[in-house]
Amino acid sequence: MTKKQFIINKKNIAQYLKSQKTSLKISKVNQIKEVIKNSGSCFIFKATIKANNKWQSIVIKQAQDFLKIDPSFKLSPKRLKWEYEALKYFSSISKKKVLPKVLWYDDRNYILVLTNIQGSTGKLLREEIEKGKLHPEIMKNFAELLAEWHLLSYNKKVNLGIKSDKQFTKEWSSYLKNEIINDFYTVGARKITVNSIVDELLEESKQTPSAIIWLDPLPKNIFVDKGKFKLIDFETAVNWDIAWDAAIFISDWVIELSNVDKGIVVNAKKCVRLFLDTYIKRISLHLSETELLAMKKRIYRYLGIFLLHRTNGVDNYKFEKQRYLRIQTEALRLIQELYANDFAKDLVALLNINHDFVQEEISFKSKEYTLKGILQIPKIKSNKRIAVVIYIHGGTDRGMLGSPAIFEISDILLKQGIALFRFNLIGTDNSDGLLCDKTWERLEDNFHQAIKIIKKDKRFCDIGLIGRSYGATLIAANADQKDIQAMVLQNPIFDEWYEFIHLLPEMTKDFIKNPHQKFLILGKEKKEHIKGDYKFSSEIIKQFPIEKWRMMQSLSKSNNICIIQAENDPETTPEHARIIYNMTQQPKEFHIIKDTVHKFPNKEKEVANITAKWLISHLKE
Repeated sequence: MTKKQFIINKKNIAQYLKSQKTSLKISKVNQIKEVIKNSGSCFIFKATIKANNKWQSIVIKQAQDFLKIDPSFKLSPKRLKWEYEALKYFSSISKKKVLPKVLWYDDRNYILVLTNIQGSTGKLLREEIEKGKLHPEIMKNFAELLAEWHLLSYNKKVNLGIKSDKQFTKEWSSYLKNEIINDFYTVGARKITVNSIVDELLEESKQTPSAIIWLDPLPKNIFVDKGKFKLIDFETAVNWDIAWDAAIFISDWVIELSNVDKGIVVNAKKCVRLFLDTYIKRISLHLSETELLAMKKRIYRYLGIFLLHRTNGVDNYKFEKQRYLRIQTEALRLIQELYANDFAKDLVALLNINHDFVQEEISFKSKEYTLKGILQIPKIKSNKRIAVVIYIHGGTDRGMLGSPAIFEISDILLKQGIALFRFNLIGTDNSDGLLCDKTWERLEDNFHQAIKIIKKDKRFCDIGLIGRSYGATLIAANADQKDIQAMVLQNPIFDEWYEFIHLLPEMTKDFIKNPHQKFLILGKEKKEHIKGDYKFSSEIIKQFPIEKWRMMQSLSKSNNICIIQAENDPETTPEHARIIYNMTQQPKEFHIIKDTVHKFPNKEKEVANITAKWLISHLKE
């Protein structure tokens, strides 16, 4: 019969410590305190003991079969033995004494006793950063240590685990990779962007040579004291991609690049530069040129994931709204491997990433509004004019950075020598205006001005268009434009009235009863990316019949159109998409994407491949 686990607390911990048969002869136990803050997994206590006639401070950790912060979440207490093995491993390969010394591990009661490496003057780095104290003096040495740890097991058959328990080793390693890496740290990114971008990056990490990494090198696990650092909490150490550790560590300083305090921004840049310069220089001596470039790109993209972990994930920080949106926008750029253009714009230079494309930030006027966009041009040796595709997002999308399949589409097109221009419509992200400013005339002018600016650019010849949802409607209503060689309409809206009545029946009825009201309120709880109140102008609603008439007039004269429709889309229907298809002339194509809805979740690659194939076949003839 298995003996019941002895649960320690402030009252019995002194008795427990004195009763242990170890090389330490503990005679006195004083100053017992439970650690509440930053102790989510295990129960942690600090105490001062007199052992072998010497006083010292210790830390006592106990794991139970649940998470301390959420008792309903069941987890094996053996995870503490994993930390015990991890501490032994990292201590054995570290030249500097930066880790707590293991005094003993109680396998029966899942208790780990360590020296208190914080000491009396150590300060938690997370709390220091919150005070604006960024500690650039530790960055170089920390980068050296991290690189040293990574290189000792990089691409070698060295695996962390519990030798006496192969089954738990397999289970815990799987848990860390599937639950912590794949889910916990990516939930913020999955909320804001499409899953396929996250999954593609994780798949790249799976395919790259691995090493034993810390996984959790965050400021909450680092103490600083007189220019030195000490490290704690290693129960998540695992074999994985080294780019993870570098990116997650530096993410807190990258966030500080958005601080309104210019002094903190200067210091944050210094910290990021010192870390990246040192880490990459050390790593580069042991990686091939191809491996190094790929690793740097993954660091860049993982930074996007970790910024979104802080804005929209489980461990979210509290930001003032404007700063929150800035961080979120930069994160979306990073995760898509676009150049950062705001507070994180120096990262490409710091990582020395040589992209296969040139990126230009484009601003242009549409009536009284300034619209913002990104132009990506493939690097080609000749001066030959190339084709370009213009992407137009949906009416309430996150804009050019948050549209489904855009990352996959841009990647394919750029590799085929085709440029891509995407921009934010009025009332979206960094373009002028609010959601309620969107009217048919204004959005149509957005469309025409975007085409005009591309037509003026002497670097381009053929032009293709991609539209999603309302963006597809804009294209369909103007499909008879001259000099447009090919179009792709993703989930086009044929009948806006049908969509509104179907999705918002009560609001639509109210609007019909009160036709003179200025706005249709879409809801009290708006989506965070919506600019202004969550409402549409009555003007755009009254113009629905004009949109439909314009589409019918234009499509009958148009060809080279590919329509891609989600089978189970509650917002646009396959029947309406088929009507649009039947109006157009040959050559044309119609594709139903099975088992998916409006934003094509988990079908992004399929949508991207169909989109790119159609455009390439018509723009490179």
